[in-house]
Amino acid sequence: MIGYRQHCGCYHLARSGQRQKMAAQKTVLITGCSRGIGLALVEEFASKGWQVLATCRSPDRARELAALLKKQHQPAAIALDSADDGSITRALQAVQKLGVSRLDLLFHNAGVAGEDNLLKTTRAELDSTFTTNVSGPMVITQTFLPLLKAASQPKVVFMSTIMSSLEMNMGGGMACYRITKTALNMLVRQFAGDVPGLISMAMHPGWVQTDLGNSVGPAPLSPAASCSGMYAVIESASSAQNGKFIDYQGRQVHW
Repeated sequence: MIGYRQHCGCYHLARSGQRQKMAAQKTVLITGCSRGIGLALVEEFASKGWQVLATCRSPDRARELAALLKKQHQPAAIALDSADDGSITRALQAVQKLGVSRLDLLFHNAGVAGEDNLLKTTRAELDSTFTTNVSGPMVITQTFLPLLKAASQPKVVFMSTIMSSLEMNMGGGMACYRITKTALNMLVRQFAGDVPGLISMAMHPGWVQTDLGNSVGPAPLSPAASCSGMYAVIESASSAQNGKFIDYQGRQVHW
């Protein structure tokens, strides 16, 4: 009986210590984690001691992500499709079942390129790209806002691109991607003005070695280098960066 009590006591102490660790640990939810920048973001934040809630559309097919999460002692990937409101609601329920009561950071990484040629772009193609790249992040942020508000300095990062800059676009191409990411930038400004206490930022990751990045030429920047830079910018961000468009080196990008 004494041994049993000692065993139970050690068990409860361990569980108590785990809860205290989770309470002190910062938590980030990242969308689009199955590959590329999203996968590198998971590794970056996990290596810095964060609890990482990695999401993607099909966790059962994201083997590299599953292996990384297991290696880093993180929760299993959560299914989340930014174009599906039901999926977003279920993702919130999955996060709550994990006992997460606070989000310090929501990182919108998921996105699609859509049709490249403006003259071939259909209404349906643009609408589909807009749903994933703009209205999806809007609904996800609305859905997870209660968890963000529970944090002392909550932040939301929306993955944008220098190609969304109105001032700098003189080359054309990447029609759906550019148009929707420009709309996303305005969404960032709206959240910055409409939600007090929330730090909202648009982020340019640099020209990164991903399928999209390499589609316009040999990209010079590795996903790891991009994510390391973005992490440093996000960690140091304060209310002064609210509503700003910033690159992975902390430089402001022209709207």
